[in-house]
Amino acid sequence: MATTYAFDDYTPKAKAKSRGYWYWWNNNYSRAKLGFATPEQCQHVINLAKSKLEPSKLALRKGEVEKPQDVRTSMGTFLRASQDGAGILNAIEEKIAKATKLPRSHYEDFNVLRYKLGQKYDAHLDAFPPEQYGPQKSQRVATFLVYLSDVEEGGETAFPYEVRIIAS
Repeated sequence: MATTYAFDDYTPKAKAKSRGYWYWWNNNYSRAKLGFATPEQCQHVINLAKSKLEPSKLALRKGEVEKPQDVRTSMGTFLRASQDGAGILNAIEEKIAKATKLPRSHYEDFNVLRYKLGQKYDAHLDAFPPEQYGPQKSQRVATFLVYLSDVEEGGETAFPYEVRIIAS
């Protein structure tokens, strides 16, 4: 049984109440579910990423140059499933493929982000209009989030469209 929450202009928030919570959004469909990844899998991804974290960057529009910014203040790194000898990232990617029905050949590397108290990423789109960013080799058609840790408060992610929370 799905519970539907209408998100009105970024006001309501989707909160990761549990490690392993996931959220998927594309132009036609959005849903969220608890229990996508195990606590052990989540900790493994955190451990893989921890030593590689650096200040997150923004995609630059035509003519922009990298500069200090306050739009995105998290730390992050990119990981490939092939970099994980234990096969955890591969297992998570397979599960994402089953959930989204999108081929793995279309995926980007995992973007692992860490937000400390007060850090943020302002409202943004996960696609890059060519008129602003120049020609694109490809375009994102979906975003899939897996929350790797629990927080007592904060940690919200807001979405402008309807979200379905699927009870596990």
